[in-house]
Amino acid sequence: MENDSAHLHTGAESQWHGFAWEGSIKRNVFGVTTDRAYTDEYDIGLGDSPLFPDERVSIKVCASDEVGFADFARGMRQSLDGTPLTWFVVFYEHCDATNTKTATHVYDGPRPPHHVLYGDLTLEDVQTYASTYVKSIPHNRRPTKEEADAYKAAKKPLNARSGLMKIRPKCDSATSRVAAGFSGFKTWCRQNGTLMTYDDAVLARQFRNPQSRPFLRVLSAGRRKRHLRTVVDAPTAVDEREIAKKRLALASPDRGCPMALRIFDGITASKPSVDERGVQELHAHPWAQMYVDLVLKLATTSIGGEMEVEKT
Repeated sequence: MENDSAHLHTGAESQWHGFAWEGSIKRNVFGVTTDRAYTDEYDIGLGDSPLFPDERVSIKVCASDEVGFADFARGMRQSLDGTPLTWFVVFYEHCDATNTKTATHVYDGPRPPHHVLYGDLTLEDVQTYASTYVKSIPHNRRPTKEEADAYKAAKKPLNARSGLMKIRPKCDSATSRVAAGFSGFKTWCRQNGTLMTYDDAVLARQFRNPQSRPFLRVLSAGRRKRHLRTVVDAPTAVDEREIAKKRLALASPDRGCPMALRIFDGITASKPSVDERGVQELHAHPWAQMYVDLVLKLATTSIGGEMEVEKT
């Protein structure tokens, strides 16, 4: 398998650069050749990695001092159960001059202790908060001001009792869930001497298994965007989009996955929103990474569409 540590990948939507790094880490560092579904409990399950078969792994990519997690309650249950879990967290820096993201530091180690993460917060506290203030908001609309004020106010005393893992409610037209954020994680790693440079992290894995290889280091991509809308100014955008879709179908391993084509339409239409369910479906496909690369390349290079942030 070719080493992709120096390759440049193109990404525009907020999750694409994470997918690119996650795929490279799975393939190169852990030797994983099959993809799990986007919604699976672990990014790498027990026995998935031929190089490190005894590890369950959660892969995260971030630029800030906070690491995000999709489900607060699920993470807390795993911690309470004592299930061994490796966190492989990549920190990157963005360079405006070259429009690239570069992996600079890595945390590759066990999930921190329960009390560090959650303090004296209980699972019942979190479940009650979720059912009362968050999941009661319908998925097909944004929360009202009253609803938003209520869930923001209710989280404050819970976060005060929690450790470094904080409640981060996600409520918009696509989802209503209680996510989590490890506040100050990079600082915590430095204080505990567990933050490694990219090179040291690669060498540490290779020391444990010489077959482990360097993962993607530099990613060519725009800044992380949220709530995206695509702006297509070219008068021939529709025609070019149809041509690009045909190219996608011909280049795809199974000659055009409907899900990939649907996502392509979603990010190149004149007034789209990249729906979360579609992204999950595409990522769960066996050829997910290839589709991600193809869709983004065709959507942003062939058409020249630009991504902008929808103000919230």
